[in-house]
Amino acid sequence: MNKIEKEFWGKGVSQGLWVVFPKDVAIEFIKACKRESIRILGIDGILLQPDERLQPFQECSLDFTSKPYVKKKWF
Repeated sequence: MNKIEKEFWGKGVSQGLWVVFPKDVAIEFIKACKRESIRILGIDGILLQPDERLQPFQECSLDFTSKPYVKKKWF
């Protein structure tokens, strides 16, 4: 387990092989990865349904592997 994994352990919900963070924690996770020069390959947006199922949300997902990423200030 690396430094960032230890820092964010328990701040999200495990779903199989995934850990799902609330958006405020996800933003801090991204900042921590940037601070440690850890490359992020993508971000998957997820909607929590009323029955607590998770549904992928394409409009809020980003893939940094398929094309050059243009730096933008997202937050």
